Amino acid sequence: MAETRLKTVSMVAWGLLATAAVVFAVIGLVDPDTDAAAWIVEAAVWTIAVTAISLVSVPTPSGSRLSLGIGGVVAGSILMDEITAFAVMVTATASLAWLIQRRIGILMQRSHGDFLGDSLAAVAYATGFVYASQFIDDWAIVDETWSVVAAVTVAGLAWFIARALVAAFVGVERTDLAGRYLWLLALEDWAVVVSILAAGTLFGLTWPVMGGWAFAVAVLPYAFGHLAFERYHSTRITYGQTIRALAQIPEVAGLANRGHSTRTADLAVAVAQELGLHPNDVTELDYAALMHDVGRITLNEPAILRAGYTDEDIARW
Repeated sequence: MAETRLKTVSMVAWGLLATAAVVFAVIGLVDPDTDAAAWIVEAAVWTIAVTAISLVSVPTPSGSRLSLGIGGVVAGSILMDEITAFAVMVTATASLAWLIQRRIGILMQRSHGDFLGDSLAAVAYATGFVYASQFIDDWAIVDETWSVVAAVTVAGLAWFIARALVAAFVGVERTDLAGRYLWLLALEDWAVVVSILAAGTLFGLTWPVMGGWAFAVAVLPYAFGHLAFERYHSTRITYGQTIRALAQIPEVAGLANRGHSTRTADLAVAVAQELGLHPNDVTELDYAALMHDVGRITLNEPAILRAGYTDEDIARW
């Protein structure tokens, strides 16, 4: 059932993205003010570059992996001359990245839901950037540089919200979880999102002035952040493994039934997720459920044995 739903949603969304790319291309090519050759080259070069970047991902606190392609989309929104070429680049990139994902998805360690959210959110970013830029230019609210930053901020917020909405309510892979829980889980990725958006914005603003040095200015600061996100992810995994190892002590000592702590934690987490609790609370509940019997190891302490305390006494305390 879930696989069928996944294929249906994927086909519909991919079809919409491909259709949007064709529509934007036709609009751009029939515009008499458009240099068709330059327009095609610009859209093609950016599409290839951003698609390549999209194949790189970073782990997020929600447990998913976030594509770096949005950073390329942000840079493209600042540097590309033609709005229609930019729109084609975004939609074509989303379609190509999705096609590649279906071929080598296992190697990329990303789910179809992650790609679906990123692809639709990229279209939301493009729409938000175009309208925000026009509004700011019409009203001459700030100077050119700050107008770009403001437009990227508005569009980035649209991207973030669209991605969270897809994760919460489309439910491609995690249909058994409450929408509120998935929404809150997606919002936990804000730090990674801000880091990628900032790198793309920095590159877009420095390229016209610094040329090739813009790569170092934008990529090096983000690289440190990327390493920090990878280390944070591995640390969380190691911490969880440590908790689970400690939870086995009462069972190995014969003081609790085998698998009791894991079954208790699974049940507690399932209920918490269905209730839509905050992800941090769910994680703490998971660890608490795993460790709830660890105090039983004191039942073998000599002082406890001499005092004659029973399981009922321990439970009451």
